[in-house]
Amino acid sequence: MGDIEGEDIFFDCIEDPVEEEGTRENGFLSRLRAMATKVVGFQKRKKKTKRREDPQKRRERAHRTLLTSLFGRERAAEFLQVESKGKNALEAEKSEVAGGSHIKADEKELGRFRQLEVFDTEAEYNPQIHPPPISCRVVRTWKKKGGEIIAKSRMVAKGFQDVRLGWLETYAGTADFDLVLSSLQYAVSRGWIASSTDIATAFLQAPLKEEVWVRLPKDLDLGKLLPELNGRDTVRLRKTMYGLNDSPRKFGSFLRSKLRALGWTQLAESILELRDSNKNLRGLLIIHVDDLLLLCPSGERGRIQEGISSMMEMDPWEELELGARHQFCMWDGHQMGKR
Repeated sequence: MGDIEGEDIFFDCIEDPVEEEGTRENGFLSRLRAMATKVVGFQKRKKKTKRREDPQKRRERAHRTLLTSLFGRERAAEFLQVESKGKNALEAEKSEVAGGSHIKADEKELGRFRQLEVFDTEAEYNPQIHPPPISCRVVRTWKKKGGEIIAKSRMVAKGFQDVRLGWLETYAGTADFDLVLSSLQYAVSRGWIASSTDIATAFLQAPLKEEVWVRLPKDLDLGKLLPELNGRDTVRLRKTMYGLNDSPRKFGSFLRSKLRALGWTQLAESILELRDSNKNLRGLLIIHVDDLLLLCPSGERGRIQEGISSMMEMDPWEELELGARHQFCMWDGHQMGKR
């Protein structure tokens, strides 16, 4: 029981000089009062601990209130259930999409396809000489990002229709969890700091050499979103896209080639190192698909981040605060930077 745990309470059984009964009773009551004082102090400390947890509970209540105001109680409960499983996206209902909830999200998604020139807009599809096209669909969700709930659209290919599946190389390695922990331990021992970022629409950036055709979804206004297609709904890909089985592998190779040009070399699978001209280690980079975790000295953070961000479009770097809890894909770390 707190500070009194392990304290012995006993009566002296050795023959002592005779004491008055009242004196013995008063002594025993005094010890009980002392024990009670310690117990009260322990309980007060427990209450203080609970009060320190209240801010987190308040944030959870505020988040639950926000979801309820946006979607109603039942849909909010579904979103919270999805979050409890480690995910942060809830699939949109057909009625919500029909009501125009994802119009801007659709425009943003197709705008990225145009910006990155994913489609070969000049190629004409001929079913007699070209491989069968892969059908596409738009996945529309509600996603939590930056403390807000946003509508998100993602156009994906139905990769199981790909005629290349018989000979396609799809292996894309990920970092060994023990090596990730070792990297973090090394960074903490050196007093380095950690920061992370996400590469925007990563799979739309890697070149695709093979001939792959896709058929665009019918629920998109292609005349408005992709006027350069002139009404065609079947196009050839110049780059990879979400849903193709070899997209992770091709993007991984593309990303590593970009990093090698900046001086990064592979230390282990999906863990890269950066050394200066004197061969001193200046940084570690852990990659998980399109998520990057950078470990480096604080004095060189800005320069290294700027170099990595120059390769392709990325989200703003997020600094991992000391003593806070952070999630990085398969890793959930507590008290980063605490020794």
